[in-house]
Amino acid sequence: IESAKEASLGIPGVDGSTPAFIAAAGGLGCVVSDYDGVELSTLPKEAIVRRLFAHQRVIEQAMESHAVLPVRFGTVLNSLQEAYSLLAQRREQFFNLLSTIQDKVEIEVAATWDTNSVLREISTEEEVVCARTTILSKGQPSLEDQVRLGELVKARMDKRREVYRRQTVYHLL
Repeated sequence: IESAKEASLGIPGVDGSTPAFIAAAGGLGCVVSDYDGVELSTLPKEAIVRRLFAHQRVIEQAMESHAVLPVRFGTVLNSLQEAYSLLAQRREQFFNLLSTIQDKVEIEVAATWDTNSVLREISTEEEVVCARTTILSKGQPSLEDQVRLGELVKARMDKRREVYRRQTVYHLL
C-alpha cells in the first residue's frame, strides 16, 4: 500500500491474536502480522481456513483506506527488515502497480460445475467416441489405452474450463 507511516490496523493478523500493522518505508507499506507458528501448509484444513479468513479480513480492512497490491496467502517473510528491504528493492515497480489499480477493486470468483453432466457431454464428442470405439474394438482395454482415454477426457475438460473462464472474465470486464 502507499503509506508514509507505520500504524496498527486494529484487527488481529493471521495468528488471530497479534495485531496486523503497516511496516512503512519510502512512502510504501507492507501490511504484516507476526506469525511464529509452523509452516501454514502443514496445518489441518480448519486451521488453514481460519488463517485464510484472517488474511482476508486484514486485506479488506486495508482496502478501506488504501489501494492494495494483494500478496498470496501464506507468504512469509523472516523479519521486518526483509519487508523493508522488499519495499526498497521494488519501490518503483510497486508504485507503478499501485497507480494502475487505484480506484479498482479485486474480486475473487469461484465457479463450480456438475462434473457428471460435463463428463456425459464430453463422452458424446466425436473425438472421444472415436477413441473409445477404437479401444473397445481391441477387446479388453489395456491400462495404457485407459490412460490415453482418460488424458483425452481431461484435456477436453481443461479446454471447457478455459472457455468458461474466458467467458466469465469477459462478462466481468
